[in-house]
Amino acid sequence: MSSPSADLPVPTYSATDDNDLLKRIEASSCVKFPIFHFPVSSSINLRRLILNADWENHYEACHIEADIVDAFFLAIEKGHDDVIADFIARGWVSPDTTSRYGETPLVAAVRAGKLPMVSRLVALGASVNNYGRVPSEDKTIALEDRPERTPLMVAADCGHLALVKVLIEDYGAEHDLIAPDGAIALRLAAANRHREIVQYLPHFRGGSWKRWKHVHHKQMERLRRAAKRLAKFLLIIFWDCPKLFLYDAPKELCLAVWRRRHRIKKFVKEIPGKIKRGIIAIPGRIKSAGKAVWEGIKKIPYCVKRVLQAIWEALKKMPAAVMTVLRWVGSGLKNIGEAIADVFAKLFSFLHTMIMAIVTFFRRITLRDIWDGFCYLVRAILIDAPKAIGAFIVSFGKMTYDVLRAVFGSLGSCIWQIGVGILWLIKYIPLRIWTMIEALGTSFVKAFEELMVFFNPKRM
Repeated sequence: MSSPSADLPVPTYSATDDNDLLKRIEASSCVKFPIFHFPVSSSINLRRLILNADWENHYEACHIEADIVDAFFLAIEKGHDDVIADFIARGWVSPDTTSRYGETPLVAAVRAGKLPMVSRLVALGASVNNYGRVPSEDKTIALEDRPERTPLMVAADCGHLALVKVLIEDYGAEHDLIAPDGAIALRLAAANRHREIVQYLPHFRGGSWKRWKHVHHKQMERLRRAAKRLAKFLLIIFWDCPKLFLYDAPKELCLAVWRRRHRIKKFVKEIPGKIKRGIIAIPGRIKSAGKAVWEGIKKIPYCVKRVLQAIWEALKKMPAAVMTVLRWVGSGLKNIGEAIADVFAKLFSFLHTMIMAIVTFFRRITLRDIWDGFCYLVRAILIDAPKAIGAFIVSFGKMTYDVLRAVFGSLGSCIWQIGVGILWLIKYIPLRIWTMIEALGTSFVKAFEELMVFFNPKRM
């Protein structure tokens, strides 16, 4: 497809530093306008590839399309509304073109807090109620797992009251739209404690089931993964290992003996002859043993000298080694003491939260606050304290590795490896059990929250 007309002035903004964007577009005949999606997320036009058989042109076209979309959304975030208008007027993009993250232009403008850009995009034809995916700082989250939101939902989530009012009053944004995960503008504002937006938005009770179902599905996936890993771990410990030592190993040993039964029979037949020859050779061996003892006696002074030298070298290294060990002990005991103190602090905080919730009849302190306090307490007991002990053991290996290597040789590194393995075994089962309990508790708390929201949609 031929490039669009170049009668309009070229914008000063360019997607790349080395090439002028307009010249690159004119030089390529494979760019398809307007671009509705970032090229990675759009389906590949295989028919065009087969007909043209020009992979280099297609590759360059994909890069040009990506640069155009990136430039378009960067201009939105920077507030360059003239560049946005120029891109749309040239037919390069549409007002609803999605970014590499699936974000719509209006969602990007609202997320950036650019009110003039929002007005300009709506004037250019952007859909106010279209869903777009919200970018996440966590790059490990897949594109399809990122939440879909309308511009109004993003404004309510970010706390932009002016944008919320403009979107509803001037552009007719619908406040009662429900996202695939059950999110609505009112609950997003309430979850982030944007009180003014919560007071402004009308009452709406929709999406409760979807919100709980979304959280429940994620927590059940956590529970299933933890249960699967725990079952596999227990299977290895209580079935595979006993089976190996009590059945497989004896079985293979017996089979090996049976396969070599002829050699064993021959060996047994030769035993009397070997005993006879050994008895006959005793006098000669006694004579050889006496010579060996005499040679050993002559080497005793040399051996004593070498032992004394080794002891002296070890004694010279002992002061530095002792100081290293003492520093490790002091640092480790300090960290363990802080972890134990943190456990008591979390315990008192949890008890205080429960008492205040009962006294205030759950008006200021909710069930989620109690659950969070319980989670912090259990995490401090099952994770933070063992983690401090584990750090103590690991620091022992790191700080005293040279000392242990010098004093015990390879035994020092073996001690460290054994300690880490034992700690991992001790932590594994409680950690997986706690993950399952936490997943069930989170699902239960979410269900209780949605029940309370049904009675009070503006509950914060």
